[in-house]
This record gives sequence, C-alpha cells and structure tokens, in this order.
Amino acid sequence: MSLPHSNAQCERIFSKMNRIKTKSRNRLITSTVSATLMTSECIKEHGRGICVDFVPSKEMFDRMCSNNLYPKTDLIDTYDFILKD
Repeated sequence: MSLPHSNAQCERIFSKMNRIKTKSRNRLITSTVSATLMTSECIKEHGRGICVDFVPSKEMFDRMCSNNLYPKTDLIDTYDFILKD
C-alpha cells in the first residue's frame, strides 16, 4: 500500500467545495456539487484555468437536454417508496 506524499490536493478540493456550497447555496444536491467540482478540475487541466475560450462540442449540447438535466419521476413510484412498510 502506498500513501500520498501530501494531502494538499485533498485540501484544495475541500476548499473548492466550501467555496461552491455556501450558506446561501446550501440546498445544492451532491450531484450538482460533484459536477461543478469536476468541471472546474477539467477546465484547470485542459486550459489555463479560465473558461472564456472554452467551446462546447455538439455532443455536450446534445447531453444538455431537459430530459437529462431534469429527469421526471413517477409520483406513484415515489409515493409507493415513501409509504412502503
């Protein structure tokens, strides 16, 4: 088993997460926070740390449809889950 030489990267991620999830944005769900962190890291790795020059691909636009961003749940299934003994 190998251990990391430092925990600086972990601390950076926690700091970044604290900047994203503030008192005024405390209702963000985990997947939103995770996606925001991943986007930030991706921009940092593949660019100069700024997103001004970023051009999304057609595939990215296709994935940003309302069905993917806001999936509909069946209320009957939700009620069954809540009322299950």
